[in-house]
Amino acid sequence: MKKLNVKLAIQNTDRITIYNTGDRIEFYYNNSNRREKATCFYEIPFSLSVKKYFGCHGHTIGELYGFKAWYNKKLTSVVTTLFRELEHSLTNAKTVAARQEVICYER
Repeated sequence: MKKLNVKLAIQNTDRITIYNTGDRIEFYYNNSNRREKATCFYEIPFSLSVKKYFGCHGHTIGELYGFKAWYNKKLTSVVTTLFRELEHSLTNAKTVAARQEVICYER
């Protein structure tokens, strides 16, 4: 799997957890260093294999890099997509924060 962009300051101890809303599963990114609210970055239709793999406490980024359950096609596609979606959402958040700083300086 492709490693995430280093500029985003993602550590292997950061955790991805899930929240089951009945018919959907939402993925949340929890930063290990800061006490921030977890951000939802990806959502899929309910899948029992995904729910069982992530469980109650989720998995760290380091554990997801070592993912080797290639026999389960659904779980494999979700885990590979998670990295792209996480990088995309954090890049967008970083861009929005930079724009807000520029607006604050202009005022």
